[in-house]
Amino acid sequence: MSRMMKNIATIDMVKRHTAAKHRCNRVALAAAAIAGFIMGVILTLLYPALVGWISSFDLALPPVAGFDWQIVGWLIIGAISVICSLNVYELTLARLASSKT
Repeated sequence: MSRMMKNIATIDMVKRHTAAKHRCNRVALAAAAIAGFIMGVILTLLYPALVGWISSFDLALPPVAGFDWQIVGWLIIGAISVICSLNVYELTLARLASSKT
């Protein structure tokens, strides 16, 4: 009977650990989503300056018919937002893992 109780206690411990990990992942995901949204809003407000800066490279590159520099600006904004979100996710997970131990 004591072996069965030990096995049940082990299963309960694994369930609690799994629930805590899921909770940490949800918190980190929420923080990353908020950071990505905020970075996207900030970079969208800075969009005119960014496109002006990028289009200044137009003189250095060979002319391409119909190329729109605004696409490059939006791609840069998206890439920066994704990188920021991933970094916030990793930092939040690391912070939560270190605070739990």
